[in-house]
Amino acid sequence: MRKERNAPVDEVGAEASATASDPPEDRRFQTLIGLLLSSMTKDQQTNQAISNLKKDGLNVQSILKRSEEEIDKQINVVGFHKTKAKNIKKVTQILHDKYHDDVPSTLEELLQLPGIGPKMSHLYLQIALGRTEGIGVDIHVHRISNRLGWANSTNPEGTRRQLESWLPREYWQEVNVLFVGFGQQICAAKPKCEMCTIHKLCPAFRGIKTSKKSNKKKRKSKYSETESEESEASEGSETYDSDDDDDDESEQEDDDDDDVSLGAEKKRKKKSSTSKRKMKSDDNLMDIEDVIRADS
Repeated sequence: MRKERNAPVDEVGAEASATASDPPEDRRFQTLIGLLLSSMTKDQQTNQAISNLKKDGLNVQSILKRSEEEIDKQINVVGFHKTKAKNIKKVTQILHDKYHDDVPSTLEELLQLPGIGPKMSHLYLQIALGRTEGIGVDIHVHRISNRLGWANSTNPEGTRRQLESWLPREYWQEVNVLFVGFGQQICAAKPKCEMCTIHKLCPAFRGIKTSKKSNKKKRKSKYSETESEESEASEGSETYDSDDDDDDESEQEDDDDDDVSLGAEKKRKKKSSTSKRKMKSDDNLMDIEDVIRADS
């Protein structure tokens, strides 16, 4: 399913933010800014904002010369652009004052920068410095991990901690780009289960099928005494149509839908104790190998 690597993240993801011919410190800065802009934003929009910023130069010195208002105009295609414009100015000033116009190289220092959280920090270390110290968990990784039963958490940071507790380190870097692309193309907020070649391994798929059958029975009972066309319309509304959403809807839209879809999935699960949340290593590794084989 990810064999072709043709999802938006593969073509215009965070790795595409840096210009290869620029000095190393500028490339690191561009990667950091690309990650900062990517929050709650489509990869295509992030890439457009980066291109706009590069027209006047995208390094510490060029950003220092620009006003917050000028930056905001250049990045207004991304979500929460006003807040991000403020954070870009703040981050740039910190890099100038404390790090000699470069980006810090430790997780602890990155997390101190305005607008930079755990996901961005881990991805920065992987992309810019080639170091894997944790898993970058965005809404796609969070959603898919919980659907597969690899984690049981209501937020990405909880999912990250649970994944890191059992997932072999060799998969930490790969799991992000693998799941982000998979989420953009198939396992979206409204999943295209009919296109998924590993749906038989997915607890959420079995839950979705069971839920649909149950809902149809309830609807039939409720409208049994109404006109036949109303009954047909009612059953028709239960038919799952994966084309309602774009293939790569914004992460903000995903987040809203996930509150409902993940919540419904979790209601079908018994609340796990701390010991049960730690997955059995052999079972999970079997699932991982199935996913990797499907990807290759």
